[in-house]
Amino acid sequence: MKKVLFTLMITIGVLHMSTSHAQFVRALKDKIKSETEKMQKSESEEAEPQVNENRSATNTKGEGLIFTPPDVKENMAEAEAAFQAKNYVDAKNAIRQAIMGVEMEMGQNVLESLPENIAGMEKDPQSDQVSSSSELLAGLTITRKYVKDDKELNITIANNSLLIASANAYLSNPSYAASGSEQNYKPVKIKDFKGVLEFDESSGYKLSLPIGQTSIVVLEGINFQNEPEVMTAADNFDFDSIKKQLGEQ
Repeated sequence: MKKVLFTLMITIGVLHMSTSHAQFVRALKDKIKSETEKMQKSESEEAEPQVNENRSATNTKGEGLIFTPPDVKENMAEAEAAFQAKNYVDAKNAIRQAIMGVEMEMGQNVLESLPENIAGMEKDPQSDQVSSSSELLAGLTITRKYVKDDKELNITIANNSLLIASANAYLSNPSYAASGSEQNYKPVKIKDFKGVLEFDESSGYKLSLPIGQTSIVVLEGINFQNEPEVMTAADNFDFDSIKKQLGEQ
């Protein structure tokens, strides 16, 4: 910047010798002054640290919410009291909560009955989950994950009419059930239960096994070598026991 100013000052000195350039010299001086002030202001702003007044803290702690299953007896009592008072909306909501509490208890029992390990893969305790929506189309859901290195097996047990309908539609349709060398799905049978086995290069193997009118077991195998390995892993589960615990016929 000093070199530029020096050059401009020499130019002013030469031009100042001629009175015919007086107006030009004054204009040039004003221009130099203006540019100098701008450059000084810019340098001052760059030197000052930028402060983001809208900055907010990022949360890095917290264990989340503690889920407490609904108390069945308490909600049944509330439902009865609301019904006697002809408060049918509250009665219905209390009954739903009671149903959710029953399903959560059933789900925990099923979860505890599942194997601790499958084909060398250990269960991931953090993945164990039981949830219920107390709805007819998507009620109880039980999940667990088994892991070893890059190999993973996920099991989902659900009272889900939509999943059941999808699997049964496939099994009852002869055109779907016909196996072909280029298909990525096929009908299978394991322990007297008929199901559908699928394969996808990006997600791996998926076994959908209806075990009753409203219950289904879905196994998802990631990085399994082949179909026999998946079927051997699936054979470790007691589907009859799961069916009985869920009250299926």
